[in-house]
Amino acid sequence: MIELSRRQLDFGDGFIAEEVGELWEDWMRHVDTVLDDPLLLEVAYEA
Repeated sequence: MIELSRRQLDFGDGFIAEEVGELWEDWMRHVDTVLDDPLLLEVAYEA
């Protein structure tokens, strides 16, 4: 089953995010904010 989104972080996610945060490119940050839109995720998930 494919999850629509993952709400709760795992224990190590915060540590990993700190380590790889500077590796993100500008387009990745833009896409990450777009994916915060629950309506957009719902439409994509249903398709």
